[in-house]
Amino acid sequence: AVKFTDKGEIVISVRASERTEKDVLLHFRVQDTGIGLTSEQMSRLFQSFSQADTSTTRKFGGTGLGLAICKRLAELMGGEVGVQSEHGKGSTFWFSARLGLGVPGACRIEQPPGADEPGSGVDERLAAIRGARILLVEDNDINQQVARELLEDAGLVVDVTDNGQVALELVQKVSYDLVFMDMQMPVMDGVTATREMRKQERLEHLPIVAMTANAMEQDRRRCMDVGMNDFLIKPINPQDMRAILARWVRPRRTAPARPAQAQPAAAIQGSMPTNDGLPHGIAGLDTTLGLSRMMGKKPLYLAMLRRYVAGQQDVVRDIREALATGDIATAERLAHTTKAVSGNVGATLIQERATALESTLRHGQGAQAEPQLAELEVPMRELLAALGAHLAMQTTRT
Repeated sequence: AVKFTDKGEIVISVRASERTEKDVLLHFRVQDTGIGLTSEQMSRLFQSFSQADTSTTRKFGGTGLGLAICKRLAELMGGEVGVQSEHGKGSTFWFSARLGLGVPGACRIEQPPGADEPGSGVDERLAAIRGARILLVEDNDINQQVARELLEDAGLVVDVTDNGQVALELVQKVSYDLVFMDMQMPVMDGVTATREMRKQERLEHLPIVAMTANAMEQDRRRCMDVGMNDFLIKPINPQDMRAILARWVRPRRTAPARPAQAQPAAAIQGSMPTNDGLPHGIAGLDTTLGLSRMMGKKPLYLAMLRRYVAGQQDVVRDIREALATGDIATAERLAHTTKAVSGNVGATLIQERATALESTLRHGQGAQAEPQLAELEVPMRELLAALGAHLAMQTTRT
């Protein structure tokens, strides 16, 4: 509403209806005095990758995914979404959602020892857990490298494996302080591995943190139901990971000296010159965001971009082949991985389109995936070509 309204007002309202003892249906409305929509524009507004017209895209940007995602979310929450509008006079977008009514005191979040103690800030607790041993269970090499760098920068000892079966064997041999567990992996997925770990008494209190690019509430609940302690969204935000480490890893009895404070990533990237060798100006690539994921480390970011180019060359072909053989699960897993690694390097357009494709496949709509796969294929090809040319130039210069 703000983006499309140059003057006038924006009004947000909410009302309740159909209240029962357990839930209530809420109706939300956002009314603006912006550019408005024609009847023809409204008829295709909630379709994926569709905006009002090309001039709107040029002026206001965006991918056209937002309203399609909102429609799916509202439907998943037992509601609907819609719009009333008059061209040139403004719009009213609305949605409804059925929400459960909480009972006071019914929800209790378990806190690890010391989490609420005075002076237990993140930096202090990270200093106290240096040397702790972490198991990283992740099947993608880009995600592995990024997470490992973040953990080792915090002074932790890191073991890495790419499937849940090996992780299950390792936790029985090694005493780990925390496990970061990817959800979608070949051989054995994270849910199965966690369930098996929790069957063993000695692993009952081992902190296990889900790592996934799926941020929906049902995904979070699924992790908690099998005995996981927390949830880390990919692409990984360094501050979120630091907070989780501070929250769940128990401090050692003798804490090492506190390390010198590293320069914040924001300060590093803010001082980065435009001729820094990074691929600025490539459509669909947010270099600033990608660099921040790497804590401002330019060599690490360039290395991850090289891995990204190598690892994503055949992903569209692989997804298409999986769909041709009816292997929806593999196609979904490939789209999920593309979503995550694209977010890591700041490839925001690819991330958004892979997200839409994954959602379609997750809901068993394989027959409808080809148009979305085609929408992913073109910008993927263009991005990989531009990145490949830039990285080849950097190699020649060095």
